Amino acid sequence: MLGAVLLFYWCPHPLIKFLAPVLCSSGGELVFSVGVSDSFKSNVMTMDGMDCTSAINDAVNLGNIPEFEFDDSDFDLVLTFWNLHNPSAEDRENMSVAIFDALKPGGIYGAVDHTRRHNQPTTRATGRRLDPVLVIKEMEAVGFEFVDFSDMHYHPEDDLTQEVGTSGVQGNTDRFVLKFRKPE
Repeated sequence: MLGAVLLFYWCPHPLIKFLAPVLCSSGGELVFSVGVSDSFKSNVMTMDGMDCTSAINDAVNLGNIPEFEFDDSDFDLVLTFWNLHNPSAEDRENMSVAIFDALKPGGIYGAVDHTRRHNQPTTRATGRRLDPVLVIKEMEAVGFEFVDFSDMHYHPEDDLTQEVGTSGVQGNTDRFVLKFRKPE
């Protein structure tokens, strides 16, 4: 059974609408972190089934992530969706260390983001895409164990060369799904 789940920054609303009621009905807790707007609090967190949700509003934003810690360090699961591509490598490391420290031993960290080809150079068009091999190496460097990946968001029609917000590409990007564990 999951106790406390942290959704780091932006998360798709359909997942929230599913996850929160399941957690709440089983005695769990769902915490939203980083950049939680007032409209999100009033429009999403007040919906039916969201009674076990809370938000952490801190000074961290994806444009600048200094070293930081979460007040709560007892999460069973941390999920992030389409947020790893925004920060610099140093900021991603700060974010990963804070998440690692916030997880219970054996806790799971799941990440989804837009795919870039392995060793593909950064261009304006590929700047919001990440090499999943790089992400795995970065997470292992802060102490996570790589557990698994899924191709559930594989989109063969995405040639990985266009900016993720381009019309026709937006919402249809090839995305990696990675699962990590904090060692016991």
